[in-house]
Amino acid sequence: MDSKLELFTIGHSNRHIENFLDLLKKYEIEILVDIRRWPSSSKFPHFNRDNLRVSLESLGMKYMWIESLGGFRKFGRDVNEEGIAKCFKGESFRAYATYMLRSEEVRRILNALMDLSREHELVLMCAEKFP
Repeated sequence: MDSKLELFTIGHSNRHIENFLDLLKKYEIEILVDIRRWPSSSKFPHFNRDNLRVSLESLGMKYMWIESLGGFRKFGRDVNEEGIAKCFKGESFRAYATYMLRSEEVRRILNALMDLSREHELVLMCAEKFP
């Protein structure tokens, strides 16, 4: 087994699908992991889960959606402790960072993705252009 460990990130933002797919091809991405909590876009329907899956599969790439890594976390609902990420001004960022650092489920998923990235070129996708 190759010991490399490399994960890419990308945000779809307002990109044209052709530009987006060209970036994935440039880095020889095999699997796109969609970490948006809600994998849809009313402004850019080509990034809706089913449309994106079809586009990726037409190029031989796989699509995975992992809701557990998505944002929009709140204290009292997703996180039951005080925020540890005091460097973020916004409560939502503190809640998300705390959730990511404290969740056993997130830890298991990230470990599995790291293992998968040792054998496949992987990219984690969110909505923001610069994740």
